[in-house]
Formats: sequence, C-alpha cells, structure tokens
Amino acid sequence: VGNVDTNWFNCANWEGLAVPSFTTDVTIDATAINIAVVDYTAPYSNEYSDIANANHLNISGSTLQIQASTNNVLEVHGNLQISGTGILDMDDSTVAADGQLYLFGNWTNIVGNTAFEEGNGTVYFTGTSPQIINNVTPLGTEVFYNVVLNNSFDTSVSNDLVAEGNLVINSGRVLNIDGAGY
Repeated sequence: VGNVDTNWFNCANWEGLAVPSFTTDVTIDATAINIAVVDYTAPYSNEYSDIANANHLNISGSTLQIQASTNNVLEVHGNLQISGTGILDMDDSTVAADGQLYLFGNWTNIVGNTAFEEGNGTVYFTGTSPQIINNVTPLGTEVFYNVVLNNSFDTSVSNDLVAEGNLVINSGRVLNIDGAGY
C-alpha cells in the first residue's frame, strides 16, 4: 500500500503490517500511495538479509523499482506478472550494474516491452521445472539485459530468450533452442 514511504523493507508500507516473505503473494496496484523500491541501504533491509521476497508477484498499477547495485536483490519464488499500468524498473540510466531478480516461476508481461525497464540488471531463471516467458508485445518475447540460467531452458516450452548483455548457462543446465526459436 506504500502508506509511509517507498521502502520495500518497511512493514508500515504493507497491508497487514508485515514485509512479504517467500510465501507471501504480493500485488502492487494503483491504490499504492508510493512506489515500492528495493534498496539494500534502506532502513530495516538488514533484518531481511538485504533480500526482498515474494511468492507470486503481480505489478498491476504502480511501479516496483530495484535500485542500481548488485546488492539489490528481489526473489520471486512463484510467478511474476506485469499487467495494467504496472512497471518493473531495473534501470538507473547509468553504466553501473543494476539490481538482480531471481525468478523461480514464469514471466508474464501482458502490458508490453516498455513495462519492463531492464537497464543492465540481471535476471536469474532459477526454477525447478520448465519456466515460461509468456508472449510480450510487440516483440513476442521479453528483452532482458543479463540472464543467468540456473534452470534448463527450452524455447519449445517457453518463448524465445533475448539477452542484450551476457547469457550465462550454469554448469549442469541446458539451453535448447528449437528450430523456430532463438
């Protein structure tokens, strides 16, 4: 609800007065008074090991910003969805490394490519079953900057995978690109 400030780690910003855990479904919608910002330098961040968590995350009418620094980490233990007028912002518009997003479920952006501002952040696909990047208009898939595959990835199951920066496939993981994929 963002009642007090933008700090993800401030319990007063959350309905129920509790900072989300990896079992908490989170919706950030248009009723939020302030945007949500993941910043490891923010008050109370140390109490959560500087890691913002959510189970399923739906950004539907406001902005979630992951500040610039590899120390700024958001873990989504379920699915991530961007819808409505939601924006996921990992871009600080500098050459410095932006934040990190660990995704254990599927990626769905039904707004369009402009709703995800990738900057030069890193997205880790870390699921235990095949993960899906759902259709994103107008390109047909999401555009990421750095991608780390902590899970095998198959374009015949998901959509295509676009990494404008680095693509890292961790040991023991496989990237399968079907005949129609890239």
